[in-house]
Amino acid sequence: MFYHVTKKQLAYVNSLFKFICIKVVIFLSWWQSLIISYLVYTKVIVNHGDYSAALISIQLEKLLVCCQMLIMAVAFQFCFPIQDFMHRRRGLTAS
Repeated sequence: MFYHVTKKQLAYVNSLFKFICIKVVIFLSWWQSLIISYLVYTKVIVNHGDYSAALISIQLEKLLVCCQMLIMAVAFQFCFPIQDFMHRRRGLTAS
């Protein structure tokens, strides 16, 4: 709804792609956390030596977030180009 109201004022910054990139990061992090928790619950991820299943799941989640951020960093280069922020904000006026 916010996008539809402001799409004319924010057309020059391609706000839809920026919104989608941010949502991908949030939802992928949430889903992978949910899946890893389910894997611990179903005992697919179990204790291994001195490492508990909880510790393994936390470290696995951190590894996946790092890999995800590497991929998203490339996507952010295209979704958040510096040119969008170097120009004066067109169409937005302070009231």
